[in-house]
Amino acid sequence: MKILNKVALVTGGAEGIGKALCQRLLEHGAKLVAILDINADLGQQTATEFSEKFGSDKVRFIHCDVSKEAKLHDNTLIFSLAVINGCLIAEELMTKEPRPEKGIIVNTSSISGMVVQDTNILNSSYFAAKHGVVAFTKSLPASADNFSKDLRVVAICPGIVLTNIFKKQDVVDDNVMTKELDNNKDYVTNVSVVVDAFILAIEDESLHGDIITAVGSEGIKVVT
Repeated sequence: MKILNKVALVTGGAEGIGKALCQRLLEHGAKLVAILDINADLGQQTATEFSEKFGSDKVRFIHCDVSKEAKLHDNTLIFSLAVINGCLIAEELMTKEPRPEKGIIVNTSSISGMVVQDTNILNSSYFAAKHGVVAFTKSLPASADNFSKDLRVVAICPGIVLTNIFKKQDVVDDNVMTKELDNNKDYVTNVSVVVDAFILAIEDESLHGDIITAVGSEGIKVVT
C-alpha cells in the first residue's frame, strides 16, 4: 500500500519511535497523521512542530488515557486493553465503509517477543506480554475471529532502541544499565531502522500475520 494520501493513526506518537514514524509518514505524503499519546503537553508540542513543517491540515493530536477503561471498552488487563482491544476496535472502525484497498494495523512488540535475553532489567511478565503480541498478530488472520479480509495485520519487533523514553528509566542505576547494554550490544538498534520496518509492513501488501524484526546486528528480517 502506498502511503501517499493515506490516513494514519500512531499511538505513542509524541516521542521516540512513534514520533519518528509520524515524521516518515508525513514525508511520504500521508494525507493526515493522527498522533495519539498519554502525554498531552508533549503530544501537542510534536503536533505543532509537524504542523509548521508539513501543514496544519496534515496533523492532529489526540490525547489518550488508557487508564480510563470506558474509553476502550471494559478490560482490566493492560495487555488486552492496549493491544487486543485496540486492534479489534481499529478493525471495527476501519471497516465501517467500503475501501478501495486493504488497510493495515501494525502492532509493536519487541525482540523480547521472539527470544528471551539474559537480562537483569526485564522481568518474565515483560517477555510474556511481548510474546503475546507476536502470537496475537500471527494467529489473528488464521483464527476463528473472522478478522476482516479488508485489513492486514503485522507486528514489528525492535531491538533495544536508545530513545529518550528508554533513557528516562529509573528502575536501575547507571552502572547496571551500562552493563546491560554492553551484554546486549548486538540488540542495540537505530530508530531509523525500526521506522524502515514499519514502512516495509505498510507498503508490502504480501505481509499479513507476519512478524518483522528490526535488530541492530541483523537489520530487518521478515519472520513468517
